[in-house]
Amino acid sequence: MKKYLIRTFISILVLAQFVVLGLYFRHTQDGVNALVNVSARSVYALPIGAKDTLFFDDVLPDSVRLISDKRTRVEQLRTVIGRRVSRENLVQATFVVRNKVLSGEKLHKMLLSYAKAEEKCVESNEQHLKELAYYAKTHSVIDEGYNEVMCYREQLLQEHQDQMRAYQKLNRYLAEVQTDSGKHPKKLRAYRRMQYSVNGQVYQRTEDAGNSFFKNTDKTPRLGLLTLAPIANVPQQGIDGKSLYAYLRPLPDTTHLEFTDSLGVHYRLQLVSSVPKTWSGTQLSSDGTYYEGFFNAQYQRHGQGFAVDHHIVKSGEWNENRYRGERMVYTPTRVYGIDVSRHQHEKGRKRYLIHWNRLRITHLGSISKKKVSGAVDYPVSFVFIKATEGKSLLNKYYLSDLRGARAQGIPVAPYHFFTHLSSGLAQARHFVKHVRLPLATLAPMLDVEPSNAQISKMGGREVLFKEMLIWLRHVEQYSHRRPILYVSQQFVNQHLVHAPEALRKYEVWIARYGEFKPYVKLTFWQLSPDGHVRGIHGDVDINVYNGTKSDFHAWRNS
Repeated sequence: MKKYLIRTFISILVLAQFVVLGLYFRHTQDGVNALVNVSARSVYALPIGAKDTLFFDDVLPDSVRLISDKRTRVEQLRTVIGRRVSRENLVQATFVVRNKVLSGEKLHKMLLSYAKAEEKCVESNEQHLKELAYYAKTHSVIDEGYNEVMCYREQLLQEHQDQMRAYQKLNRYLAEVQTDSGKHPKKLRAYRRMQYSVNGQVYQRTEDAGNSFFKNTDKTPRLGLLTLAPIANVPQQGIDGKSLYAYLRPLPDTTHLEFTDSLGVHYRLQLVSSVPKTWSGTQLSSDGTYYEGFFNAQYQRHGQGFAVDHHIVKSGEWNENRYRGERMVYTPTRVYGIDVSRHQHEKGRKRYLIHWNRLRITHLGSISKKKVSGAVDYPVSFVFIKATEGKSLLNKYYLSDLRGARAQGIPVAPYHFFTHLSSGLAQARHFVKHVRLPLATLAPMLDVEPSNAQISKMGGREVLFKEMLIWLRHVEQYSHRRPILYVSQQFVNQHLVHAPEALRKYEVWIARYGEFKPYVKLTFWQLSPDGHVRGIHGDVDINVYNGTKSDFHAWRNS
């Protein structure tokens, strides 16, 4: 009997355990089903006149979009998980507690900080628009990414105009409310406006469950519990049984992301491919750099996209955050030219003439991939001829080539090959003495291609920069034209970025033989050393002007 009672008691305990676990898991499942996505849009409205209002958000003090005279441009969307608390569709959620009204000294300090931040943002946008204008001048609709860059330019221009208007209104208002005593009138008041939605349906706030249930600390903002109810005039779905759960269950959005990383970089992304995972969207860095395009699974810039900073627009191909460059589409509408030296006349013991009346570019070279639209049969629109090297060498074909190009009406200019073995002044005097500058119809060019070892022998790049400037200024004085600098992309990356401002003011001709265009502001690009030109024996350097034909005509006559 005793054993029977013990067995019965154990059975009851086991059964009770199952009942408790069942009730627990049912409660847990109901709790999950009752969870909802609650979104809140917050904005403060500051009346600044009878019919005018400024809107701002007090949560993102480092944001580049702080204040506006259009409410929709500053509303910040925040989403949290809330919970259904009744069959009347009431929902409770927690949000950071904010003042319903801002006034007095606190508001005044906030507005002053916004004004300073907006001033910096206005300056940043002006610089971005300047770079976008340069991009527009040197590109056309045939270039990859052109339409996207131009759309962003129009968007930024509109935002800049709105921002300037709001910035001016804010400054005028701050001047009006400022008093001699330093006190600020009570009329300085801003009112918080909120709009809530639950799983996409509009809700309104009903009551607070106390001021807060998490006490704030010095580092943690105070959280408040809000009770929300559906707005009556919004159509409701059924609230019985499973239909209620289906309606209120959180809608997981795995195709859209918006977040700020630990470096302060803000992302807005949309999933475009799962295998491999690829996102498209925008990235805004804390220094104001804007990127729009594709990202990989690690949220690195990867694929086609463009970035705009204070120095240049980079539109083209990206690889794991590294900009590879812009793929140019070669068409007959571009301006092509060549540069020649004695190598076009001498091959071993054989000698060749250049038939200037037959010149035609027939091949852009094979050293790299190129995207060509139509057949390659381009006129030679400009020629640069090597004239001198160092302080003593002279190209014996220079004068005959100069006259040959001029006879065909081809714009032409001499260039000098700079060496580390003599001073810039000695080389400049040698150049001026032999090139007959009045016969040139384009600005002369300085070819600078030293190795790192040669730069060290000169005494370092500061010495190189000094000697280059001496050459450039001396030749400019005699030619009455500002010379062009011919350098490689590697020289730009390693050395020219450290050059003094006086040197960086000169226009640049970049040699880069890969499939991508150089990513610096340039006048000419040498795209290949192995092109073919009818009328010239052997390989020829092919170059392209960075702009339209009308731009080229304006440049050569400037």
